[in-house]
Amino acid sequence: MMRSRIAAVACVAAAAAVAGCGGSSTSGERSSSPARSMKQQGLSFSGERVAGTIYVNAGQDQLNADLYRADGSLERVSRITRDGRVSIIAGSRDGRLAVANARGAGTDRLEFAALDRGGDVLPGEVIDSSGQAPSFSPGGKLLYVKPRYAPDGGEAGYRYYVTDSRGGSKKAVWSSGDEQVLLDWGPGEKLAAVYGGKPTIVVEPGGPSERRIDVPLSSVTSFLVNRDGAIAARDESRRVAVVPPAGEPKVFATRGVPLAWSPDGKSLLLLSEGTRLDVLTIADGSIRRVGRVDNGEIYGAAWVPGGK
Repeated sequence: MMRSRIAAVACVAAAAAVAGCGGSSTSGERSSSPARSMKQQGLSFSGERVAGTIYVNAGQDQLNADLYRADGSLERVSRITRDGRVSIIAGSRDGRLAVANARGAGTDRLEFAALDRGGDVLPGEVIDSSGQAPSFSPGGKLLYVKPRYAPDGGEAGYRYYVTDSRGGSKKAVWSSGDEQVLLDWGPGEKLAAVYGGKPTIVVEPGGPSERRIDVPLSSVTSFLVNRDGAIAARDESRRVAVVPPAGEPKVFATRGVPLAWSPDGKSLLLLSEGTRLDVLTIADGSIRRVGRVDNGEIYGAAWVPGGK
């Protein structure tokens, strides 16, 4: 079976956001052999100091990227996989890194990267042998998705699972064959959904405490929540809106794609033009460049406290 990726459904990583989730599918087929690695690393950071550690998946193929790490000094970047065939990553509040990858295989599996190990951090601890599109809640719960297949081998929808921060206590929480539904984390450790790209985020969809959060954009193609319950969302024109739990929303004409909140929840890491990482400070709207790749593209990032 060819390797497929479900980023369009979960919409929890840069590759999904860049492609434009919400109105059309971005599912793609994995090639049966790894894509060639970047000839040169070409990934550099500004050297300024930030809190935490930034992980980046980058390469020349969004389904076959490799992982890079820059600690809080941003003075140097180290490559931590070789032919990792990484598609999507997510970082947790305790510094864990969940990685969907097909290293040595034809389909994705979901693993915790072995960050304590010197050299290549893959393979790591397997969370799910067919898991894809990980997303951590601010409190450390892990959401991911698995494809469902019909008897003839065709895709028959998707099933979402939630585990604890260590990949245990797995529970199925949502099933869907509708690619117009985006499911991710909302405020209060609750799941949230966007239907058909509409600018409304539904928290606890279908539950007794369902509520709606209106977003001042023309549509919502991806969204991220921080530890304080603020939601960052983007639309098809790549405007970014930040909706706090109280107070007025802010809209930024950045044309960048939000990849991750900073550990303190005060800034957003943005992907601009596929090759540049910027930091947007929510309080004053200032944007500064912190990294870029010169050979290939950036497909996702995770920003974790501390880190290894």
